[in-house]
Amino acid sequence: MNRSGLRVAEPKPSRPELRIFVTVPSDHIVHAVSDKALEPLLRPGEVAVVTDQPALYPEDGGWYLVEFVRGKSFSGREHRMRDIVEAYQGRDGWYVKAPAKHAPWAGFVCSDGPYDLNSLTELVLGRVVGIYRPNCANCRELSPIAL
Repeated sequence: MNRSGLRVAEPKPSRPELRIFVTVPSDHIVHAVSDKALEPLLRPGEVAVVTDQPALYPEDGGWYLVEFVRGKSFSGREHRMRDIVEAYQGRDGWYVKAPAKHAPWAGFVCSDGPYDLNSLTELVLGRVVGIYRPNCANCRELSPIAL
């Protein structure tokens, strides 16, 4: 707990190894990156390659594509939001947050949680494993990105 009595979960630093995909395997899905929260590994406009794994248990520090349901509209349609997050385990459960701490401009970062493991597992669509670059002439399929 901090001085104001709030519980503070400290994430462990992580930096996933991403691979370059010139084609997307049939057992994977893609997600367009829309903001700077994933820099320098993924930039706005790039496409993340994600394993298509329902019921995937998250690992501490892993990057995942999750889907949140944020209520319903006046017509009864569900508002769904997908985002790439970093999962980490705190003292009282699991948390997710934008992995913005990797960016030099990152300042204050908020987390969502705590979740129990089963609840977080239901949100996870898959693990982020790479970047889709179909026109990468000098890239070999599944070659690691040098950081």
